[in-house]
Amino acid sequence: MKKVRTFLVGFLTAVILMGLALPAIAAGGTVTWDSVFVGVDVVIDGEKAEAKDESGSPLEAVLYKGTTYVPVQMMADALGLDLNWDQDTRTVYLGAVPEKPEPEPEPEPSADEQYIGTYRLKSLMGFSVELLAAMSEMEVEVLQEIFVIELKADGVGVIRMEDEFGEINWAVEGETLTLSVEGESIEGTIIDGVITLVMDDTSIELAK
Repeated sequence: MKKVRTFLVGFLTAVILMGLALPAIAAGGTVTWDSVFVGVDVVIDGEKAEAKDESGSPLEAVLYKGTTYVPVQMMADALGLDLNWDQDTRTVYLGAVPEKPEPEPEPEPSADEQYIGTYRLKSLMGFSVELLAAMSEMEVEVLQEIFVIELKADGVGVIRMEDEFGEINWAVEGETLTLSVEGESIEGTIIDGVITLVMDDTSIELAK
């Protein structure tokens, strides 16, 4: 584990020495519309259709390039139908809303399967990958590959520091993750797909 500590601390020191002030990025824009809308009255069975939005302002139909556009709320009110919006499917329902079928429950993963995966650098000693990338003028994706832990089935795995690979053994009890590397063990936590390790004063987070 001494080798791992030395690598992480050395890497962070190099990044800080290369650090630059974070640039302030500002973006803005203006959307303009130079076409003229023409108001249109809608009459249904001799009755003028009227509707208001949530703030109480009247809703109006408009004529644009030969096509009449009518607010769906106006049609719902005029026809006496309930109006519903489904954000997931981006669907407007006038009247009855069909029942959605209940999704089939996903099978529970085994004790090992829920942890199996590749975990890449997320933060180092409190510095997020995004901040480290800005300080070192490196790509976030490149930094994420600097330190990688891959947990495989049957409690074995691989640890990679840049281009150097090593085999590991791992076990999880509750939220505690134990890694064995080169005959040494280190404990950390694994919660919601995030591994947190603390070695002396060096803290590191890796995420799937």
